[in-house]
Amino acid sequence: MPSKPVTPAAPTGGPGSTRARLRLGAVVLLGLLGLLYLGLAVLLYLAPQGTAVGSGLVGLVLAAAALTYGLLARGVVKQSRAGHVTAAMVCAIAAVLSISAAMAWTDWATLGVNVAAFAMLLGCVPRKASA
Repeated sequence: MPSKPVTPAAPTGGPGSTRARLRLGAVVLLGLLGLLYLGLAVLLYLAPQGTAVGSGLVGLVLAAAALTYGLLARGVVKQSRAGHVTAAMVCAIAAVLSISAAMAWTDWATLGVNVAAFAMLLGCVPRKASA
């Protein structure tokens, strides 16, 4: 009796897999967060709120946050385990720090995107390489 040919199992984390889709979603969300913070930094530069020095300092912090999210997205694209873990920690910390008593819709949106990115990042952390 002829036996069925054995087909190899699909590799986990390859193109089209659930992990790849989660990774792509996380990169998109990290990029959106970076663009959001960069836009807020430019807005504070063009239309300062309060004193010019205070707005400038807050704008610099927001620009640094945008750069951080961009670098984290790059680490996730390169499938770096340390990049994934760092990005997940930054998203979790940013979600906690964004909670305040007087939250506007932008704060809620940022909280939601950070939580969604955190969940996606947890689902696609690369496995440790075998020694």
